[in-house]
Amino acid sequence: MVYRFAWVFHCVACMSRPGVVYLGMLSKKHYVAVAKIIAAQCPTSVEARQAIEQVANDLASYFQEDNPSFDSGRFEEACKKKVA
Repeated sequence: MVYRFAWVFHCVACMSRPGVVYLGMLSKKHYVAVAKIIAAQCPTSVEARQAIEQVANDLASYFQEDNPSFDSGRFEEACKKKVA
């Protein structure tokens, strides 16, 4: 799980790097996948949970810049849902 989370974060971070070709806005399926990956994390400490929440907030801000129709509140709530 942590590997997938790190990979998604790396990919999103790469989109804003100079020289990286960005092919367009992300879609709802991308936002849903990222939220599920974040929600699947099982932190064992308060600090780890806070770090995951900060990443979710940072991603929400980035996604809002990428897509003005993006609902950051909905995304942040989806990131907090427990994955069965």
